[in-house]
Amino acid sequence: MSRRAVALAAIAIAALRLIDALHLEFDSDEPQHLHVVWAWTRGLLPYRDVFDNHAPLFHLACSPLLGALGERAGILVPMRLALFPAFALTLIAIAWLGRRLFSARVAAWGTLMAALWPEHFLTSLEFRPDGPWSALWLLSLAVLVAGRLTARRAAVAGLLMGVAFALSLKTVLLLATLAAAAALALPAWRARLAPGTARRLASPALAVAAGTAVVPGLLLLWFAARGALSPLIDCVVRHNLLPGAAPGARALLLPATVVGLGFLAAAHARRDRDPALGARRSLVALSAALYLAALEGLWPVLTPQDFLPFEPLAALFAAAVVLGPDGAGAAAPRRARPALAGLLVALELAALIARQPPWRDRSGPETRLIADVLRLTGPADTVMDLKGEMVYRPRAFYWVLETITRERMRRGLIPDRIPERLIETHTAVVANDSHFLPPRAREFMDTSYVSVGSLRVAGRVLEPAAGAPRRFTVIVPGRYVVRGRSGPAAGRLDGQPCAAPLLLATGPHRYDPAPGEGRVAVWWARAAESGYSPRSMESP
Repeated sequence: MSRRAVALAAIAIAALRLIDALHLEFDSDEPQHLHVVWAWTRGLLPYRDVFDNHAPLFHLACSPLLGALGERAGILVPMRLALFPAFALTLIAIAWLGRRLFSARVAAWGTLMAALWPEHFLTSLEFRPDGPWSALWLLSLAVLVAGRLTARRAAVAGLLMGVAFALSLKTVLLLATLAAAAALALPAWRARLAPGTARRLASPALAVAAGTAVVPGLLLLWFAARGALSPLIDCVVRHNLLPGAAPGARALLLPATVVGLGFLAAAHARRDRDPALGARRSLVALSAALYLAALEGLWPVLTPQDFLPFEPLAALFAAAVVLGPDGAGAAAPRRARPALAGLLVALELAALIARQPPWRDRSGPETRLIADVLRLTGPADTVMDLKGEMVYRPRAFYWVLETITRERMRRGLIPDRIPERLIETHTAVVANDSHFLPPRAREFMDTSYVSVGSLRVAGRVLEPAAGAPRRFTVIVPGRYVVRGRSGPAAGRLDGQPCAAPLLLATGPHRYDPAPGEGRVAVWWARAAESGYSPRSMESP
């Protein structure tokens, strides 16, 4: 592949990535992460003051940028763009690995295949720590196998692994599978490597461990100095270790993979012409395969971002299979190899465009929600959402309602105190109805809030009851409006006319309808004055 072709491909990929960053639908994790970043900018301490079950470095590192950009509805787009260097770092690492392990030709095609892998392309676009985490892990592998394994090289690789660890605790699985890969590769290659090689690996192994401990150790000391070490461990470790979340029969995949890979490593070791290079290839390939097997066999909750460190390596080795390790290849007739590689790239691009058509903008709902929140609330107002999607406001309930929290609540390990917290904090703005809400909280919110715009505000819709008084309860004291479909309600609320907003206290209230009056809504006056009305009161 010529330099001109590489440059054109890079420009095209960057343009497509920019368009998709603007148009890709926001995953619910993105505002969740951004809410924690916002907490840092407000002087709150995550884990102690704000719940989060992720490692701290990503949110801490992003907080200066969010602080500089300020509160804006479209904040997720620039925060996505800020992660573009992580994707570039991923491609640099794959190109480096490709050149060191195979050839310039394999590196070029492998990097292009990695860049256009649909799942990796789209997931790494999202504002989450997983893109930088994956990039740093791949870079650490590139450093580790790029040359003779000295203690200094191992320490640098370990330092990068430690930064990855501070971004995501899934690095534990990567480290374990890398160690297992080394344990499988070393016996297979021992006979063909220089005498004493295994003994000389002890010092680099210790250097990797020491380097890995530096950044996580500093962060732990920082949180401990602020009395927040225990909340950090509770949220990041204990919360994620859900009791009884066993993977079941699929756990058998891991030992079967270990046995199979052991035989493959031994067979490959007998054929490779360059033992040192072959051992490095085996280490990287085995670590990727074992990580995939460990995910599929052991990980209780699988998500697309879990596979980010695997996918670029799979693309690189696929290019090596198609083109041959040295770029001359044996997997296809010589003239057909570039065409076959080009076909794979074309198929990737087609799948990517099918998944996310560049001309289709799916980013609107989250942006509208944040805009509504900014319009309706002030910095001191609490809100109630699922995972922090309202971003810039404190949440009434400490726990984020992600997968593990919902399962813990279902088992009774976390009590559903959402209704009590909504009352205690006078929360007037909550998320729209969702099956992710616990049943008790969902029922309470359905009867205490009305949908306006992209969220709900405190209020009730009072249905006709054959002229009888209509009774309801206010949970958020404040000013309310009472209106029918065509304007202010004609009846009386607690004996008062409804032409102007009324100050309602917490507790029961009574509306006496005018003769023949239909549906009436009572809702938060701030929303009405901002131009919002309950959806159920809008004319068909």
